[in-house]
Amino acid sequence: MYEFEITKGVSVSFQRYPYPGAGSLSALPSSHGALPIHVSGPAQLEVPSPPNEAFWIALLGSSSGAASDVALLAYGRKGTPVDVLTGMPAATPTGRVTLPPHQFIAGIRQGTGTWWAFARDPSAPAPVTAAVDLFVRTWSGPSAATARPASPTPQHMPGQKSPDHGLAPPSVAAVAENRTLRIVFTDEAHFSSMSGRQVAPLSHDPGLRDRRLP
Repeated sequence: MYEFEITKGVSVSFQRYPYPGAGSLSALPSSHGALPIHVSGPAQLEVPSPPNEAFWIALLGSSSGAASDVALLAYGRKGTPVDVLTGMPAATPTGRVTLPPHQFIAGIRQGTGTWWAFARDPSAPAPVTAAVDLFVRTWSGPSAATARPASPTPQHMPGQKSPDHGLAPPSVAAVAENRTLRIVFTDEAHFSSMSGRQVAPLSHDPGLRDRRLP
């Protein structure tokens, strides 16, 4: 499995790429392939995060499903929660993105137009510690066909600079579904022992560039 459906209107995948030298990003990197996903509980996933790699998060919204707001909270090794979309320490995230359209989350917000890369074992020092746990919370409301523009465009695409996520209140008018998903990032050996699957090496096939995969 390389993509997981959180709700009928929201799916998630994790797109891998070589770890950036400074651990910081100013644009969404091209994908080198999607990381495999193992369902380890009713509301928990395990995802491998190999050394010298980072990943970005693809949140996929269905144009025929419910409109959804999504918040993300990351925990590092020290156990300090950080709101991914604001970059601020927070027990409860206040940043939101709305789906549809699709939203691609480059990393933990660092400042205007920059992000700290998601990685379990960052090879560069950064104020934001390694992402060990990630909580994704979704609020789904009215039909996206009436709640959102007819022709949405992605928030940002690989290789392009991205606008800030910023702070935004929930925009779903009537919450019909509220779910929280925990994602645990593990080493390759643990993932293989739990899932029975091997983690393929990072692909450098140029045919994979600039596309969300799979």
